Amino acid sequence: MILLLALLVSGCARTGGDQTDPEQTSLPAGKDVVYEQLKTPVTTIDPAYVQSDSEVMVAKLIFQGLVKENASGKVVSCIARSWEVSPDGLTYVFHLNKRVLFHNGKEITADDFKFSWERVLRLNAPSAYLFTNIQGANEVLSGNQTLAAGIVAVDKYTLKVTLVHPQDNFINSLTHPAGAVLDRYEVVEQGVKFAKPGTFKQPSLIPSGAGPFKFIEWVDSRSLTLGKNTQYFGTKPAIWRIEFLLNQPTGDAVWDFLAGKTHILQDVTPGDMPPLSGQMGNLSLVEKPVLEVRYVGMNANLEPFTNKAVRDAVSYGLDPAKILKAARGKSGEVLSGYLTDYWYGQSNQESQESVVSHAYEKGLGAEMLELSGHPGGSGLPQITLYCGSAWEDQIVAQKIVENLSSLGFNIKIQALSQKDLRKAVRNGEAAFYTTTFAARSTELDDFFHEQINSRWQKTIENPLWDQLLDNAVQQKGAARLSLYRQLEREVVNDSRIRYLYTYKSAAAVSDRLANFQLGPGNNVVFEELQFKNH
Repeated sequence: MILLLALLVSGCARTGGDQTDPEQTSLPAGKDVVYEQLKTPVTTIDPAYVQSDSEVMVAKLIFQGLVKENASGKVVSCIARSWEVSPDGLTYVFHLNKRVLFHNGKEITADDFKFSWERVLRLNAPSAYLFTNIQGANEVLSGNQTLAAGIVAVDKYTLKVTLVHPQDNFINSLTHPAGAVLDRYEVVEQGVKFAKPGTFKQPSLIPSGAGPFKFIEWVDSRSLTLGKNTQYFGTKPAIWRIEFLLNQPTGDAVWDFLAGKTHILQDVTPGDMPPLSGQMGNLSLVEKPVLEVRYVGMNANLEPFTNKAVRDAVSYGLDPAKILKAARGKSGEVLSGYLTDYWYGQSNQESQESVVSHAYEKGLGAEMLELSGHPGGSGLPQITLYCGSAWEDQIVAQKIVENLSSLGFNIKIQALSQKDLRKAVRNGEAAFYTTTFAARSTELDDFFHEQINSRWQKTIENPLWDQLLDNAVQQKGAARLSLYRQLEREVVNDSRIRYLYTYKSAAAVSDRLANFQLGPGNNVVFEELQFKNH
């Protein structure tokens, strides 16, 4: 029986080997290679730049940092065996495990962490906000310094970090892939080719992490291969190799799974079920949420969204229930409350009453258009809706166009790669877009910094909201979540962001596998996966 689980939940210039065409590869006779079809694109595995759930999952298998999340999402120690925090909450001293090795055999030291974190700042990477509360980080970001005064390698195995202000969730934030350690010499030698895909003729260079699996090869848009790290300092995985198959049409991926060519098919939606149901008489479906949300964004700095009434018309005119049904069926839930409460599993009476002031109401959408001076859409320019290139992205975009066309909007769809879409949003070039946010760490700070903080992206610019976020991250527990809710209210009520739905993720799993689990970030817990009777 196939169990269908749905859970929401040392030269530096080494090159990949074992280049085989995944389309011609069947499962081997041995029981140590897992084949998985990834549904979301993988455009980078550089920890400083990963965004999608697939990118985050792969990066976390290769690269690790001071702490990590376990299968249930709890933050536990990793390369740091222990740490102390000063009474004022400003100084953290991390003690590293000794004799922890990169995949290339080099020992990891505190200097490697200092380099890795400062690299994120020097690159002004999308995840650089993780470290801006460290003393001297802003000087590195501005280009005035290359080293952050608040990151100090005290000795080979001791890292001292000094913050500008207390941050109660600082440890949790370090579960973000950008908190991982890199081999500084290897990164410099590989240069712009670091963590980039290769081709059959030009293999990718091999980046060295410290995770339970090491990089073997990455053939762009086709496959990405990881192998067991036999030098791993923690519990070594049972799986010898993972073959991720990329960018295959969903229908082909389903049939390959049924033919036994793959063991895991992630993010199965009800639309994928007919061929599965037709081939198997006994299917089990279990669903739990993952930390991912679909939303629409509007740039108030670009026409016609400088007019709040136009933004309100869009917010009222979108029908999340119909969009969800078309894109994912029942594999998600319309988000009408606070994302904060959904993310942290909070039950808040205020949640259902206050955050969404623009529930679907076509009549109000028409009224807002008339109030804007564009009754029935008259006088409005054609609007470009930016979306990703995946099937779900384009279905969502088509439904948005249908919803808003009935009000009089004239909208065309522009599909971009995930990388180009992120760039267009971050640089403030996209006036209207739909995308998703998937968990990078246990903390929702990532969403607020990446999507709302005007320092990191120019689609939304509001100094008061920036200050509210700065105040929130200095608070503890309930006080911090209360400020998050306040920030959400202001952003949603101003029609800068319109929540659509949260995710339930389904995975079709071969009955040959045991201990299959999905983490809260929609990540397969390969560290604990094994074959039955192995």
